[in-house]
Amino acid sequence: MGFLVERVQKEPTFKQQLLAYIEHSKKDKKVAHGSSNAITILVRAGVQFIGTDLRGIRIPGADLSYGLFDSVQLQDSDLRKVDIRGAWPRGTDLSRANISP
Repeated sequence: MGFLVERVQKEPTFKQQLLAYIEHSKKDKKVAHGSSNAITILVRAGVQFIGTDLRGIRIPGADLSYGLFDSVQLQDSDLRKVDIRGAWPRGTDLSRANISP
């Protein structure tokens, strides 16, 4: 995963592709696993999700530990088995999100 994290940091277009993949998970549940990997890579690369609209994303099993999610919209999202240890979710809206372990 390290080389993908490094690629995010060096290539802005790769970061945008991963963000687009996460966005696509709102419409197509078949990409949920890939979307989980995409957001995990972005968090590891230090991408901050401040005030981001992520309503309805599907990222089951993602590792968001130590990520910055200040005032993020996560309503109606699939967050099953997501690791949020040490994450910063201040002001994040999780209403109707599936956050089962």
